[in-house]
Amino acid sequence: MAAFARTATTTSTYAAESTKPGGEVTGTMSGVSDPARHALSGKSQARTPTSAVTREIELTIIRDDLYLRDGVPSAPGTWTHMSAARAPVAASSNFAAIVSLFAAAGPGIVDAEKTGPGAFKGTFDPAKAARSSLGPSERGPQIPYEAYEATVDTSGYVTALVLPPSSDAAGIAQNTTTIHLSDIGKPVTIAAPPAADVKEISEDAYKLYGGS
Repeated sequence: MAAFARTATTTSTYAAESTKPGGEVTGTMSGVSDPARHALSGKSQARTPTSAVTREIELTIIRDDLYLRDGVPSAPGTWTHMSAARAPVAASSNFAAIVSLFAAAGPGIVDAEKTGPGAFKGTFDPAKAARSSLGPSERGPQIPYEAYEATVDTSGYVTALVLPPSSDAAGIAQNTTTIHLSDIGKPVTIAAPPAADVKEISEDAYKLYGGS
């Protein structure tokens, strides 16, 4: 579906949420992407499974510079700088996974059935899509999405994407991911945090993010 590839190469503003059956929202993500600069900046919030505490993760990537801040809304923590190439888990999870999904989805689409004006539904072949973009986390079990519903605007950009859980995800929380895109093609601002607010990751800590 060419609309995914077209959308993946254009600046966009993202808003996504994960919901349980029944509609309870368990997590949200929002941010902006500038593919030409290999840059994105976003924030994700989710409740921890064992408490009502909301965890907040902020992520900014500008080419190989990755800045991560992990905390709670009232105490966001300190920014950590690392090399995106040496920290593949950080570079492909949280908000980055939502952005990379659009680049990965196109090759994995098996079919697209038109269900209304600008509305489509169909299935994915996870083997043909980037697996890290179709799961919730590199550290947890991968849950490849098998179906999708998409809305495409008159300019050929994907403006909404609904991803229900996989049918083979027995025993794993069955969440649906819904993504809305806006301001497609408009300028976005993505900047590194102030240097005074950033600390460099230690060499040993790279192992926590899939590096060595």
